[in-house]
This record gives sequence, structure tokens and C-alpha cells, in this order.
Amino acid sequence: MPVYTEYYRFLCTAQSPLATRARVTWAEASEVPLCLLTGDMQNRRILNQHLTAAGAQTAARVESNSTIALLAHVQTGAFASIMPKRMAEMLACGERLIAIPLVEPEAEHQVGLIAARHDPQTPVLSALIEDAQRLGRSTVR
Repeated sequence: MPVYTEYYRFLCTAQSPLATRARVTWAEASEVPLCLLTGDMQNRRILNQHLTAAGAQTAARVESNSTIALLAHVQTGAFASIMPKRMAEMLACGERLIAIPLVEPEAEHQVGLIAARHDPQTPVLSALIEDAQRLGRSTVR
């Protein structure tokens, strides 16, 4: 069941040449030194698809399976990253980091919950499904 729609942001320091931009294209983002999740992770495969669709290269200078490690690299000012909107905006809540919408295209990805059907469901899984159904009624931009 769908829970929410995910959008993406270009995460950089306030000193980045792109930091003053209202929007950054996927192609422009691919031209700066990026640190991204490793290729075996689903989020990275999604980003690679969006970069490829924009005609951009998908190579990253730094790869990690830890968003904390990516954040540490971005904070050095030598790298930028591409992250889901909610995460990027949470990390950029100070003045040091900037989360800029990615466009051309404004890519989105549906995030949902998949659960095997069992009768009866466990109480915890039933509660999770009810919450997911309630949350799925709203889309976050």
C-alpha cells in the first residue's frame, strides 16, 4: 500500500557554487563531486535511474551505506549529495547546509508498505498497516 511520495534534494554547503540556486537540475548535480549511497542500496538504484533519465553520469566520488558518513562528507564542503526531501531538509535545518529541489525532471518515487497476508495478522502488524493506510491518504511535497 502506498504511504507517501518521495522527492529529492541536492544537499550542499552554503559555500557551494550551487547553494544560491532555487533549483538544480539532475544533470547539474552530476557535474559536482557527489557522495552517494552504495550501488547495492535501493535508494541509490533509484537515483541512478533519475540521473540516467536526465542524460547524466551516475558516478560518485565517495560511496557509503551510511547517510551519516555522506553527511560528514557534505559538511567538508568538498562534496554534495542527493537525498530524499525529508531527510535532506532535516539535515539542512541550520545555516551550514542547503537542500535544493532537483528538477528536469522533478522526480518522485512512491514509498509503500508490503506485508504478507496472514490470517490472523499479529497485533503489531495490524497496527502498522492501519497507520500506513492513514498516512497513505496524504502526499508530502
